[in-house]
Order: sequence, then structure tokens, then C-alpha cells
Amino acid sequence: MRAHSEFFRAGRTLVFPAVPGQQTYTVSCETVRPSRLLAFPLERVGESLMNSPHMAEDLIAELAGIQNEVGRHLADLKGRTSLQRLAGFLSSLTSVSKGAAVVHLPVSKMVLASMIGVVPEKLSRDFAKLAAVGVSTKHTTVSIRDVGRLRRIYAG
Repeated sequence: MRAHSEFFRAGRTLVFPAVPGQQTYTVSCETVRPSRLLAFPLERVGESLMNSPHMAEDLIAELAGIQNEVGRHLADLKGRTSLQRLAGFLSSLTSVSKGAAVVHLPVSKMVLASMIGVVPEKLSRDFAKLAAVGVSTKHTTVSIRDVGRLRRIYAG
């Protein structure tokens, strides 16, 4: 199977997904980081899945994992405050369960605000609130005095 690869810079672009049995639809999307998109001819993907049950099982398992992750993210957006979501995100960046840690934000603060469902100004206010419990930031480096405390904030 031959894939077509296209590189997209960060920003708005258009993609043309094909759904089995339907025509091509234009869908607007936005990338937050430079991204590579792989496109496979749909008919060839179907043939490959029919000829390789293991590939089909792996694909289904991956899609189920993504669905679970999206479900957890939506539950967080609906059931937790922005401060709790920020605390949970920061504590997820380290394997330390209590005590001090230094982490590096994998995305800009603007992208982080979008990820946790707030405007950048609200993210700044939440970082200021976390400063009171020993969280300090300098650019993309975040120093955490007590990861356990952040995890308790996340848990509510």
C-alpha cells in the first residue's frame, strides 16, 4: 500500500477525508504544531484489513483507546474546574507522586489554555493561584514544590 504524505505548518488548513461509500467532503481543521498527514487509498486499506486480521485488531484497539481518552478529556472539561484541570495536567507531566518536581510544558501556554478549555488570561490567573501552593513558572519550565498537593487539587 502506498501512502501519500503531506506536511502542514501550524495554522488553519483544509483536509479532504473519504468515508467508505461516500463522496469526499471538505473539512476545516486547525493544527497547533507543524504536522504530517498520511493519506492512504481507502480501498487499499480495506483490502489490507481483510487480509490481516491482526492489523484490523490493532486498529480497533487503537481507535478504542482514542475514544476512551477523548471521553476522559470531555469528563474533565465538564466535571472539573480549570484550576483542577491545570493541576492535573501539570502533575501528569512527571512520574513523581509527591515531593518536588520540575517539568517542561510540551506546548505553549496559549495551546495549553486551549487544551484545558480556557482563555489565556484565565490560564494566567490559574497559574497565579497555583503559585500560592508552590508552583512557579519561567517560560516553559514549571517548578512544583509538592506534586502530591497538585494531585489532590485535581482530585477535588
